[in-house]
Amino acid sequence: KDVEYGKVGERALALDIYRPAAQDGARPCVVIIHGGAWAGGDKAQREYMAYAIPFAEAGYVAASVGYRLSGEAKYPAAVQDAMCAVRFLRANAERLRIDPE
Repeated sequence: KDVEYGKVGERALALDIYRPAAQDGARPCVVIIHGGAWAGGDKAQREYMAYAIPFAEAGYVAASVGYRLSGEAKYPAAVQDAMCAVRFLRANAERLRIDPE
């Protein structure tokens, strides 16, 4: 939970990682970007966990991304945050046991 993937000023950007119970090597990763029209929602809401957990149970690593909402930062900040999260996952794939391909 709350793995920091970037910073904007003093604001930490975080994602939650869900992984298979028995992970024996690098696994494919599914990135979950919560709904809410970039204006609402949260990566840790129950409905997004409901997406992440079945992916982990099926053998995937799932990353639920938190991003700045439009009330905090204007568009395209949320899209840039999501792209930053994907870059973080790829750059740290070996450490996180994610197959970057």
